Amino acid sequence: MNKQQQQHTTITIDNSKPVIRFPAHLHHQQAHHPNLSIKRLMNQILHQPIKNWARFIGYLIVTIFFISLLHSPIGRASPVLPSSSSTNELNQVQFDLGFNLNTSHTISYHSSEAVDQYVDIDQRILNAAPVLGFYEQSNGKLSTWMANIPDQTLITSMSIPGTHDAATWNYTQETQELLEPITGKLPPAIAFQCQDRSLFQMLGDGIRFFDLRVGFLPDHQELGFYHASALLSTTATLPDALLGFYKWLDEHPIDNATFGNPPSKGQPSSKRLQIMLYDLLTKTEMARSHWLMEDSKVSTWYIRISSRKDDPHPTNKLGRDPEWRRRRISTIWIPLPPQEFNDNDPNFIITYNQELNSRVYIEDFYNLIPNPTSVHHKLKIKFEAVRNHLDMASSVDNLDTVDQLFITFASGGALRNIPPVTPKLLAIGSGKGRSLRTSINGRIQSLITEQYSQKDIGQADEDVQSKRLGILIFDWYHQLPDLIQLVINQNSFVPPHPSSSSSTPSSPSSSSSSPSDEYDYDQSTS
Repeated sequence: MNKQQQQHTTITIDNSKPVIRFPAHLHHQQAHHPNLSIKRLMNQILHQPIKNWARFIGYLIVTIFFISLLHSPIGRASPVLPSSSSTNELNQVQFDLGFNLNTSHTISYHSSEAVDQYVDIDQRILNAAPVLGFYEQSNGKLSTWMANIPDQTLITSMSIPGTHDAATWNYTQETQELLEPITGKLPPAIAFQCQDRSLFQMLGDGIRFFDLRVGFLPDHQELGFYHASALLSTTATLPDALLGFYKWLDEHPIDNATFGNPPSKGQPSSKRLQIMLYDLLTKTEMARSHWLMEDSKVSTWYIRISSRKDDPHPTNKLGRDPEWRRRRISTIWIPLPPQEFNDNDPNFIITYNQELNSRVYIEDFYNLIPNPTSVHHKLKIKFEAVRNHLDMASSVDNLDTVDQLFITFASGGALRNIPPVTPKLLAIGSGKGRSLRTSINGRIQSLITEQYSQKDIGQADEDVQSKRLGILIFDWYHQLPDLIQLVINQNSFVPPHPSSSSSTPSSPSSSSSSPSDEYDYDQSTS
């Protein structure tokens, strides 16, 4: 026997079994007959005990597991879709407009519904501070502007200021870096941050529409806040944040707030998420006492619902309905299905109630293509879309739209442009001087002042007809101290004059000096 034939590799299978040996090198005869060696090797493998096959399958499972980790690392925030989810189910996700309100009476909450639901509410509100801010911030100069709105004012005839991606105020670069182990590497935080005021501050500033994007937190047990794939906080949950709104509404019984929950490309939804939202807003006495439970009839909703027994629009209709007790899910609020919500469209219509022919007119031209073009061009095409939509909303001559709902997004950007246009850059430019005046928010303020406002801020004139603007949704609104006031002034009342402050940035209508360069934009986050 030659030396080559004496070299072996030994593999012990079982103490009770004989040792099985495989040649370490091919036999001289096998080297000249490769087909023979392959055939013999296959025969040896096929006749191995079941234990070898079990090992092989185990190695295969481990390999697949590691490949899956490379594709989707553990800890990456993403929603859990039920096994039955499909494209059809995702298409059922709604962009819901919910009307959050309170009546004039104090509500007592009973622990019988959920023992720990109302335990230590203040602590839960504090846990949501990364999104809510602090409650003391909510008593701003416009925190009670709805007090002077007539009770029978229709929602569709109002001008309501709102905020886009309202929960992003605290999403700084530092926040993003802290959350990177969960979300992975993302574009710079300034690409996601659309606000610089907390939700409580917004309530005090007069904001009454909140665009909130929700998805599953990393543990998949609670709903939290996102902007696309950017997780905004690991501690602020939607249930806790809503408690903050409920507390504010209890202390401001003459006000209400409106919410939008659009589907997000970064956090797709599912039936499970929708049912969690539904339960959160309808299942407890606390929730039912704060949400208007009417289905797709916004044209008949009043700004404030009375508590009279003969009131035709009870606030907790759904909670008393036997259908709810049978646990059948039904649509509430205004459903705007994603398949009908046109992407990046400057003007589209959704009929949300066929019987009443109730419609909503929407402008959501947010991705300012084509690229690359100048910042001046981006501002021009976005402002044209906003102005055209506001012209439609304010028109009293078109009987087909005069009693319909209008939603106008003043937000947008072009992150792939050269130079990139962030939400902040589009909204306020550098935040000062000529750059601020020629920004989208600055142009909208000038438009309302020159074209729609027929009365000065704080000046009463009962003979002046207000112009309905609908729901007008902003990014970075606070740098223009009169902007929200101007929108509110388009309602049928005169709110108080905003107090002046030397620390507040000057408005575009001021005579402050400005840089000579019209496009002096600063993309810093400060």
